[in-house]
Amino acid sequence: WDLLGGHVENGETPEEALQREIKEELNLDVRKDIGDLHFFKRFDCFEGDVHLNIKYIYVGRIDKELSELQLNEGERLGFFPPEEARKLLFANIIGNIVKAYIQSKQNLYKQ
Repeated sequence: WDLLGGHVENGETPEEALQREIKEELNLDVRKDIGDLHFFKRFDCFEGDVHLNIKYIYVGRIDKELSELQLNEGERLGFFPPEEARKLLFANIIGNIVKAYIQSKQNLYKQ
């Protein structure tokens, strides 16, 4: 499994890349179709990934059923509760990113 997204092109900000990638992959307009979008964390990937890169992770809510979404890139979409997501096989270091996000939410609820 992988997350939605892609590379930041020359001259783009991470936010502009996010808007372009979500439009390409799901045919959604980030500003209209994704609510409560916020930056989660920057991951400097100097090992454990195919290429050295920086991943900017954003989180938002899509108020549609999976069956309503149009996947233009990738094989299929899935939604997984945290306990299932921890067990999935992810591409490269994506599993570590997903686990970090789950942990951040669990820490928030403990406070």
